[in-house]
Amino acid sequence: MKWLGLAVLLLALAPDVVRADPQCAKSCRALAEKGELKQSVGLQGCIVRVCQEDGRRLYRDAKHEEALKTLDFVGEWLAPSAAYQLDLGLVYYALGRFDDALKSFDLVTKLFPDGLRGGSQRAFALLRLQRFAEAQEQFEKMLEAPAAKHEFRGLKTESYLRGYIGATQLMRDNPKEAAVSLKKAMKIDPRNTLASTYLFRVLPAFEAGNLGKEGVFMLLVASEDVGLRNFDRAEKQLDSLLGKFPKFGEAYALQAELLFSTYRYGECESKLLRAEKYLPDDVDLKVRRLRCSLLRHGPNTEAARPALEEIKKLQRQHPKNLLIREILIALDQA
Repeated sequence: MKWLGLAVLLLALAPDVVRADPQCAKSCRALAEKGELKQSVGLQGCIVRVCQEDGRRLYRDAKHEEALKTLDFVGEWLAPSAAYQLDLGLVYYALGRFDDALKSFDLVTKLFPDGLRGGSQRAFALLRLQRFAEAQEQFEKMLEAPAAKHEFRGLKTESYLRGYIGATQLMRDNPKEAAVSLKKAMKIDPRNTLASTYLFRVLPAFEAGNLGKEGVFMLLVASEDVGLRNFDRAEKQLDSLLGKFPKFGEAYALQAELLFSTYRYGECESKLLRAEKYLPDDVDLKVRRLRCSLLRHGPNTEAARPALEEIKKLQRQHPKNLLIREILIALDQA
């Protein structure tokens, strides 16, 4: 038993177990051994800089567990940094650790109260935690920031914020207020696809009783998870959403794009066939199904001919439909 206790103690003290170096740290140590580090940088400076950049790269590549390990390695040096806390919060968020993400974004907003990136991410974390009133308050607070007059994520910032305020108001079961916010967002910047989607697709479904406030939340979460390339999480959310609200076309469209982008054409076809039972007049859903049929069989095969002929027939019936035109151009059939 004594030997067992000693073995456990030695294992706990082993450097590779306690704090294994990530590749970024190993690279810096190798440079130090060769004497190739600049004196002004030093080993610690190299590790901090390279590991933070590696953490960001791993996050962009959707390698979120690796990104967290890399950022954790330099946390003792960078913890007071707003940039580090933002990086850490984004990784926690992508991993679904929304309480931890919120703590990091809280620190960022304390250091930079008017910062749009930290402020918006704090609002998103609150949304994920279903603290909708606080999320709306955070978005509205950011409208007053000086940076709200600039562009953020390719949109006029005020439009971006008002779009999310409108979505949040729907989650709070306030469709009239949501309509006002979404219309303002569109007026400020017609490029705002989130605002246009919620105004012209989500809100009408909500008002028709084909979607409830919990469905609005599930759609936002699934859309965001697709963007984070967390496809499994997004797919589960969409399945739950459509189980509750089977007449909500926008969720089928997102589900089709997810399956299309992961080359699962047979599943795309079968799930959109289900959609047509509930929404037989939705031309876009029918066209998405036919696109998946073409790709499942191969667009130039005999088996794909019925799908191609049906798309051409739909084009004659709906000559202004952009999705049909895009598909036919891609097939040199326009």
